[in-house]
Amino acid sequence: MSVNGPPVRERTFSKRSFRSNRSNRSDGVSSQISLVGSVIEDFVEDVSTLLGAERYDEDRVAKPLHTTAVVFNLCNTTMGVGILSLAATYSYAGLVFGPSIMVICAATTYLSVVLMLRIINSNRVPCDYTRVPTMEEMAEYSLGKRGRLWVQSVLIAICLGTLVAYLVSIKGLLYEGVEQVLPDDVFNSLKNNHFNKNTSMLAGLVIVALPLSFLRRIDGLWFTSFLSVLSILYFVVMSVIYYSRHHTSGTQDPCHELANNHKEVDPSSYLPEGGVSPFPSSVIDMLQAFSIISMSYICQLTVFPIMKELAKGQRGGGNQNPVASASNQLAKATMVTMFVSCAFYTVAGSMGYATWQSETTKPTTILACYPTTNNIVIPVYFCMTLMLLFSFPLITFTCRCTIANILYPDTTRGKETSLSIHIGLTLAICVPCVVVAMVSDHLTTVLSVVSALTSPSLCFLLPGVCYHMASVKEMSYEDPDESAENEKLVTTDEPLTEEEQEFVSEQRLMLKNQRWGGHVMISIGVFMQIACLIAAVVSVAG
Repeated sequence: MSVNGPPVRERTFSKRSFRSNRSNRSDGVSSQISLVGSVIEDFVEDVSTLLGAERYDEDRVAKPLHTTAVVFNLCNTTMGVGILSLAATYSYAGLVFGPSIMVICAATTYLSVVLMLRIINSNRVPCDYTRVPTMEEMAEYSLGKRGRLWVQSVLIAICLGTLVAYLVSIKGLLYEGVEQVLPDDVFNSLKNNHFNKNTSMLAGLVIVALPLSFLRRIDGLWFTSFLSVLSILYFVVMSVIYYSRHHTSGTQDPCHELANNHKEVDPSSYLPEGGVSPFPSSVIDMLQAFSIISMSYICQLTVFPIMKELAKGQRGGGNQNPVASASNQLAKATMVTMFVSCAFYTVAGSMGYATWQSETTKPTTILACYPTTNNIVIPVYFCMTLMLLFSFPLITFTCRCTIANILYPDTTRGKETSLSIHIGLTLAICVPCVVVAMVSDHLTTVLSVVSALTSPSLCFLLPGVCYHMASVKEMSYEDPDESAENEKLVTTDEPLTEEEQEFVSEQRLMLKNQRWGGHVMISIGVFMQIACLIAAVVSVAG
């Protein structure tokens, strides 16, 4: 099938590998084997390109992505080291309100993604031949050029701040893990030979995160995302096992970090006490809980890049309505991601709070409470480090796409940047972040303030505002099939098929008749923004 945009060449592959419904177990196994084989093939192609073995093939026909791969990438983007702060959130919100807030924030995130997908599906936003715009293009369509500039600036700020936060966390986690695993004489020998937090961070970056950051396609990262989810799962399981053991035996350890940092004080002073509270003690505590939990579900930054690749894959697979199929696939993957994240967060947060009670909010993270002499605790340091190293390339991917769209506008029309530009942009993103992370260990307050000022407005307010403006514009058309003046800017000469036109008309009617979705999202976004700002002020004051 010929598509508009970059010229394509024929490439054969088995459609059987990408059928979503299987009638028997053997076909399901074949699908998973084919999925792994496809990912390996794409990974080898990218690596071969970077090594100069062959030129990157811009004209290849994209292959359909499996929903499983999308779920793992979204889970990796959503669940991060923030899971270590959720026990403190439960101490703020209580064991009754905590899970309730978890569900509310998960549902809000899903709603924001659905609203953005509806704008994409309306086919009103000027974009490339995939008919999937970027977040910047959506903002320009709804809010004008200033909206596009604002989104680009905020996107880059969030991505860079997140990358720095990841690197700072890697420094502490990897160094602590190595210190606990190695014998004292071996570790002291390494320290004498210039091993420190910065060198441990650089080692992890060079060996794992940086090579993966050079990959061009986000679907090639699904397997590392799978390993990230397993790493987080280990922490969740560890928190359950630790609580069960000590609850059954009736014994408890003092908070490791506090007892270790204040050796002159009796360790029993740092034993958990006071029990757990079902409700928040104040409105400020409730707002702090909302702030932390809402930021723990952010995945909107990767929705547009993933949606674009899904549409390319559906088109390459011969789907006659690629945008609709990609939209349904992404909506389903987002729902599964929210469910998995909510389950992980609820278990980890409640178990951590129930275990450490009064000590929950005192250490840097809940992980610092657990004694490193316990064999099931030490692997968590390496699991969290791996999770951060595997999450790093996903944020780099989003940041690189945004910068490329600014510097090289042709990339918004489906064209790939050259290999040298691709590598240069990746290094331009990673190197400054590494330098900042190396010179400071105390960026928590600064990063939390930056996040409070940017993330809620971009991830919750923007979808609501854009949906409202798109609804207002849709009201100006009497017929949902009427073409907008700017639709001619969509770079495709290929008319919509009858099936595509029917889907687009349906989406446009929803935009016109269900304007309440934008109003609800705006209200939630304003509340989230206020909650995050209050939490940031409390953090700075504290």
